[in-house]
Amino acid sequence: MTGEPNISDEKIEEQFADAATLLGGASLRDYEAVKFELANLIREARSVARETKQEEIDLDLRGSLKRLAEDRFYLTLVGQFSRGKTTLMNALLGMDRLPTGVVPVTSVVTAVSYNSRERVVIHFEDSNLTHEISLSEIQEWITEQGNPGNRRKIELAEVQLPAEILRRGAFLVDTPGLGSAIVENTATTNRFLPQIDALVLVTSFDFPLSREEVLFLRKVRLLGRKLFIVVNKADLCSVEQQHEILEFIRRRLAEEECGEEVSLFAVSAAEALAAKVTEDEKRLQRSGMPHFEHALIDYLVGERYGDLLAATCRRLEATFKATAPARLTKAIQRLEEIGSKLTGQRRADDPPGRTHTAETGPSLRVSSCFVCKRMADATFRFMSQFQYDLSHSHDEQSLHASHSGFCTLHTREYARLASPQGIASGYPPTLFFLAERLRSLWRDRQLHGDWRAEFEGFLPGRDKCRACEVVAENEALTIDDFLGEAASRPLEDAQLPCVCLRHLHVIIQKSPNSELAHRLLLRSANVLERTAENMQRFALRHGGLHMELATDDELNSPERALNLLVGQPNVRPAGSD
Repeated sequence: MTGEPNISDEKIEEQFADAATLLGGASLRDYEAVKFELANLIREARSVARETKQEEIDLDLRGSLKRLAEDRFYLTLVGQFSRGKTTLMNALLGMDRLPTGVVPVTSVVTAVSYNSRERVVIHFEDSNLTHEISLSEIQEWITEQGNPGNRRKIELAEVQLPAEILRRGAFLVDTPGLGSAIVENTATTNRFLPQIDALVLVTSFDFPLSREEVLFLRKVRLLGRKLFIVVNKADLCSVEQQHEILEFIRRRLAEEECGEEVSLFAVSAAEALAAKVTEDEKRLQRSGMPHFEHALIDYLVGERYGDLLAATCRRLEATFKATAPARLTKAIQRLEEIGSKLTGQRRADDPPGRTHTAETGPSLRVSSCFVCKRMADATFRFMSQFQYDLSHSHDEQSLHASHSGFCTLHTREYARLASPQGIASGYPPTLFFLAERLRSLWRDRQLHGDWRAEFEGFLPGRDKCRACEVVAENEALTIDDFLGEAASRPLEDAQLPCVCLRHLHVIIQKSPNSELAHRLLLRSANVLERTAENMQRFALRHGGLHMELATDDELNSPERALNLLVGQPNVRPAGSD
């Protein structure tokens, strides 16, 4: 599955619940909202520190911003070959994109991070160079068959996918198998352990808690990291058999003196993945996956992220008071409010087993307005042909002169495409035409009392611009085609396009289908909200000097936001000034 799931309006609204609840709803989105607000408060305090020439405090605040910008959660999955690690990762992501069932990999760690476009970035040992490949090529780089003994010297294969849990800062890591016949595999996994924030040991009901996995648990216990144990392939056993095997695992954990600290989950990753792809909620519940996801996100928000934000609040409060308490009174009060909520209890009405669909499904796709894009394409096609015709055809030059040229917008678009020689060849008749009109006004100004109105009549403008006519026709045709398609074949939520506000208004005005208009409103609200979050991440990365972590969505968000508000710059949307 590579696209978005078709989800109801109610589910979309649930996914984008009010961020003001902070950690109450155990949401990664809520966590980010707090982080962005802290970044804004830091920027405000830095401005005051610079004005009052407190360089040391400004440097300390910049350090706090940098720590927020580089915040990433490393969730590492380990287990022996064939336990279903990759299937479990696919189920978490809500998309069947990571290859499964391959032969044991080389000593290469595979990480999964966010990007709006799917790709794989290969990082090499002792080098800053990277190499980009497609996901279909990854087996040639990370498997023992394609890369025996890791002779390519790959340090990390970073798979980038558009999944929501990754966009919120999670970084999923799939390590080489434990107890592998390839000695380097286990060694690579052991070397990577100190970098992790939390660990998921994947065992299975058909071979529960092997000797190698027990030995690994002993090592993990010394690291002091949060540990989840997922017992996969629950679909292979009856309920009674599951209880029996889980009890056996609990006894083994107790013998290792780590039972109280370990969260144990029985799941069927294959069933969970199939359920998410087909949107079968009952099947998803039966898979056991929602309980694992709920516990994982609760830990991220309530413990790991909550501790980080609470510590940041305490540090910032002390710094703000040392900077200029009189000028930062409101900021200090807001820090105190955030801190008190972060240390509060999770809401009692957040039931166990909540699926956290927003955090674990495919990410909402954001693109430019589809109408503006068609208009821009039409403008380019028209101008590409016109700039040639204007420089070679006397008739075209005369006709263009009689229209006083293009409007301001399309004159600039023409200048962008035409060469200086082409402009010099095609535009003199237009200038001669306008010069003669001006000279005529000068000569006859005493005879015509309305000469100023006459002047306005031959100014370049939209009413005479032939490019505007072409673009307007294309705009109307694009909207009519979209409404016709929607009327003949109901569009799923994932098929609804992104649209700028001006064209959204036109579509709603012309659409006889109130349900379509309602769904477009909600879709556009979600797109604007998503774009705003991307801009907040962009600002945080930039201020924290970590632009290398910015995704394509974040880098494009400033321009995309303006385009969604007023349309693309090289077109003139309906109803514009």
